[in-house]
Amino acid sequence: MKENDFYINVNDLTHIYETRTGDVLALEDVSFKVKKGEFFVILGPSGCGKSTLIKILSGLLTPTKGDVFVNGQRVVEPLKKVGIVFQSPILLKWSTVAENILLPVTALGLPVKDYIDKVDELLELVGLQDFKDKYPRELSGGMQQRVSIARALILEPDFLLMDEPFGALDAITRDVMNFELLKIWEKKNQTILFITHSIDEAALMADRVMVMSPRPGRVEYSVDIELERPRTLETRTTEAFRRYVADLYKKLDITHMK
Repeated sequence: MKENDFYINVNDLTHIYETRTGDVLALEDVSFKVKKGEFFVILGPSGCGKSTLIKILSGLLTPTKGDVFVNGQRVVEPLKKVGIVFQSPILLKWSTVAENILLPVTALGLPVKDYIDKVDELLELVGLQDFKDKYPRELSGGMQQRVSIARALILEPDFLLMDEPFGALDAITRDVMNFELLKIWEKKNQTILFITHSIDEAALMADRVMVMSPRPGRVEYSVDIELERPRTLETRTTEAFRRYVADLYKKLDITHMK
């Protein structure tokens, strides 16, 4: 593919945090490319710089060295056409589900009335159409994260950045959310950059997985996941899936992590 055929281009990123006790090298010479509409997963251990990478990609953090291009434009300030989902839903407890989804709209001073129908559409998409007027305390953890995903979609972003969005959920709820997200992605056809430290989750979700080393984060390995879509529970029972998981375990080499 040509350079301009890629939606995201990350070139030689290095980031150093200056701390009271000395400099911390978080990322070192990280380069990769993501195609438009791709479900791209970054897999790595805690502390390998994955969240730092999310901040740089969204324009919230300026790298020490290197650059990022999104849709051909160099990222030099916070992006407007990006949705971000964090591990914690970060919902306002005094606001209803609908009000939480509308937060990006109100934060930018856009007319709320223009997005009311969009809220209803997104609530149906994430399966919460009967919870529009509920408060976060009335929702389960998985339901709260669905609200967070809907909020990330309200401004119809070009792509989604997801930083271990299901890491705080129990195993069963996490499985449900994985498949719900895949359904949303298949309907929306958006570019997703998804961060996780779960090998099984990476293999299940991704078109491509990039493995990062322990800090400082470097690109260790990249592999296309050529499993049939749509992915289902049966996907996990296939020999091909087990091979990908075994390969990623080997490349991540968790036995040598400190």
